[in-house]
Amino acid sequence: MRYRIYLSLEDNEAIHLQSLLNKNVEAKLTSVVNLLIERKDIDKYIRHNVFIALSDISGVNYDKINESDDLNLTLGLGLYHKKALKNYFQRILNDLKSSKKLSVKECEELKKVNDCLNLIKSKL
Repeated sequence: MRYRIYLSLEDNEAIHLQSLLNKNVEAKLTSVVNLLIERKDIDKYIRHNVFIALSDISGVNYDKINESDDLNLTLGLGLYHKKALKNYFQRILNDLKSSKKLSVKECEELKKVNDCLNLIKSKL
């Protein structure tokens, strides 16, 4: 079973959590926390968060999503679902300190998972 735990932390709290995990936890969890806190590898950060958003909206397990997947045929996303991606994707851009805004229209036009990744990267 896969669990999702959402935390809302201030910068100093996130750094403290990171140091605790670096001492006591399995490598995979530590790498995910480091990715989310440090954001050193922007491509990995975007991919991770896009896959989480698509998993949340589609109900498809995060590990089953591929960059080549069709949003409609493979993940079952209709127009309404694509519109909902705007808020997820805008949050990613805000986290990466981008001042650019996504439009609902841009999200409606997405066809594949890779299109989602490219859209966010184009706004950085």
